[in-house]
Amino acid sequence: MALSLNKPKLGNLANEIWKSAERLRGKFKAYEYQNVILPIIVIRRLECVLLKWREEKKAEKRINAETNA
Repeated sequence: MALSLNKPKLGNLANEIWKSAERLRGKFKAYEYQNVILPIIVIRRLECVLLKWREEKKAEKRINAETNA
């Protein structure tokens, strides 16, 4: 599903993301921040990509359990 955002909404979203990033940074120095946030972004992306796969596997397992019962 494509997300349609106009420029003001996109600007607000970008501002909120930057505010959240600053809060997350906390006590980290600016040069240390990349060592923290990049792995979090990668893990979150993997979670999003694998979510559909995980749901499909759960459904498959449920169907197999019902068929074997």
